[in-house]
Amino acid sequence: MSTPRRAAGAPWPLPLALLLAGCGGAGEPVRSCTTDAECGPGALCIQSACVANRPPAVTLALPAAPTTHRVLFLDAVATDPDAGDTVTRLGWTVIAIGAACAAEPEPSTGPKLEVVFWCAGSYEVSVVAEDGRGGQSPPARQVIEVTAASGAPVVTPGPKLVVDHACGGAPFACRPALGGSAVSLPLSAAVSDPAGAATSARWRLVPPDGADPRATVTYANGEASLSTEAWLETPGGPIAGGWRFRLRATNPAGLVGQAEQLVEIGNRPPLLTGQPFAIDHLYRDGAYLASGTLALPATDPDGDPISLTVALEEAGTDGCASHLGPVSGGSVTFDTRCVDPTRLIGLATRTIRVSAADGNGAATEAGFQVVIGNRPPELRLASNPAGGQVGVGHSVGPCPDGSGACFIAAGSATFAAVDPDGDPVTSPGVAATWALGLTACMGEATAAAGVTAFRFATAVSAPGQFRQPDGTSPFSLVATSADPFGASGTLAVPVTISNRPPVLRRASASVTVPHRYDPTLQAYVASAPLSAFEDPDGDPLTTAGSLGDASCSHFALVGGEGSVACARAYLPGPGLPPLASFAGDHALVLQAFDGWESAAQATVVHIQNGAPAATALEGPADSCACICTRWDPDTGTCGTSQWRTNSSMVPLPVSASDADGDPVQVSYLPAAYGGSQRTVFADDASAWLANPVLPLTVQVTVDDGVNRVQTTSRITGVSCSRLGQTCTLGP
Repeated sequence: MSTPRRAAGAPWPLPLALLLAGCGGAGEPVRSCTTDAECGPGALCIQSACVANRPPAVTLALPAAPTTHRVLFLDAVATDPDAGDTVTRLGWTVIAIGAACAAEPEPSTGPKLEVVFWCAGSYEVSVVAEDGRGGQSPPARQVIEVTAASGAPVVTPGPKLVVDHACGGAPFACRPALGGSAVSLPLSAAVSDPAGAATSARWRLVPPDGADPRATVTYANGEASLSTEAWLETPGGPIAGGWRFRLRATNPAGLVGQAEQLVEIGNRPPLLTGQPFAIDHLYRDGAYLASGTLALPATDPDGDPISLTVALEEAGTDGCASHLGPVSGGSVTFDTRCVDPTRLIGLATRTIRVSAADGNGAATEAGFQVVIGNRPPELRLASNPAGGQVGVGHSVGPCPDGSGACFIAAGSATFAAVDPDGDPVTSPGVAATWALGLTACMGEATAAAGVTAFRFATAVSAPGQFRQPDGTSPFSLVATSADPFGASGTLAVPVTISNRPPVLRRASASVTVPHRYDPTLQAYVASAPLSAFEDPDGDPLTTAGSLGDASCSHFALVGGEGSVACARAYLPGPGLPPLASFAGDHALVLQAFDGWESAAQATVVHIQNGAPAATALEGPADSCACICTRWDPDTGTCGTSQWRTNSSMVPLPVSASDADGDPVQVSYLPAAYGGSQRTVFADDASAWLANPVLPLTVQVTVDDGVNRVQTTSRITGVSCSRLGQTCTLGP
């Protein structure tokens, strides 16, 4: 194969193999280009054609007679054969192959490497050059023989320090800490030189593997002081681990010695503590949905930034579709959709497993159950949603159990159930209830077409169990509704019962009635009709609260007709009968009470009195005495006795009467036998005169306590209508 000739002034053609290498290999057409990017990785665009990138070349230059305990510099020379390409970095490696300890090179990517050998022996030095397109040279390797040097300074480090760390502040940073507060690090070292020469020193920070490369340290007394406080911080990156504070001392001969004071910075793992994730649900378009943004309960006791990952674990969620979003701002979104309510709540379990890492190598994992909440239905009274009570009137009728008459309150109410989650709910069921221990109460509630009819009843003997004066009652309507999850909502609505007070049907302002004295009761008695009342609710009426006096206090209401019974006890005895405190006007108030309210009417009852009457006597009085006319001394008894005129005890006949049968006080002037005055019934008004001087006029006064009458009787003599007739003496 011949090589084509180059025209004068034309550029030298590229080798065919190089062109083919940049375009897919031999036998393939050369790719044309205008920029390197069109040629792909590892290729160049040269003279409008893609060519393969050629690696750079590198050579080493090592110092002569290297010794330990000195700062040495290793040199490398690197070139790149491609026009327009450059060497971008060099990778150095120093490996002990016949030495007791490793070399200590400074990090470098340039053509010069600073290194200290602490042990004598053999070391392999290698370097690789890399160009801008990633091409690498073959490594250049040389073995360097290091001899031991004597007279280097001796450095003794301070004691190991063990601290915690804390992150926070603005700007955010992490620092060594004790008890949660940032602290400085007390660094110290002692330096001695075998020749007693003065040395220079410098502190240098050597971070642990994985530490934040942006860490900074500030030395209170400067990095050249053997004793100083050091302030270490990272801008929020990893800080835990063993930090080495290296002190390197150099004497005038250029020999160096060094030692490290270790600072162990501790780390506590993140905490995942909290309650289960609680979210509500919603029923919409035939499905049960639950979604929410859940704050992940992750904290770090050191204040470290935390990276969070989450995973959803589910069981029993057949037929449900769940999704867990990415972590954002310490929270995660969750949503699920189920057609079967038992798969949303009940049979299903959902757990979000949270992993928290603090960047310092510590991590914590915990699972938190997702609890999907359910709110019970809310009930309201459709007819009175704001008032929250049912008001009805009442009547009186047969008790539902047939036990007698009852107060009855009946009506209807409509209840509505609304679920705050939108769940379908059952039609409200309503029950009639009342306070415990009210044995006189009964009730029932029935529903039809969404309307609840109710009836409550209480025996009329217990109005206090039926309602209070303000209308409150012991009765309630309790409505209940349930959602598909079995949660029940309940609403108890009190029933208030109105009452209409009694009204006056007939008024009696005054009434006059007679009286009589009842010997059996030994009392003056009278009764009087009073006003009449009726109750619009049909309530039974009583006379509770009626006002009477000492004589008239027994009130009655029968069929709404009022009456009063009056009585004044009196047993005839000395003194004027007390009729004056009974007869006459009695101001009374009849009050009709239906158990809660009343109506009243005042009536003056005038109790009449009939005056007594007496008839005078004019003439002789018939007065006889049985006298013994023949005495039998043998037997010591009277043999014969006869009636004779008796002028020593003369009767005083008094014909008296009282229309009311009242006891009367009878007075005699002059005094009769036994006294001048006595209280008897009228038909016992007669008296006796002892040894009267006849003729004799006697004045008789008859007084029933209210009215009196006087008569004058004249007794002209004494006669005996049975004169001479035989009589029998008593034993």
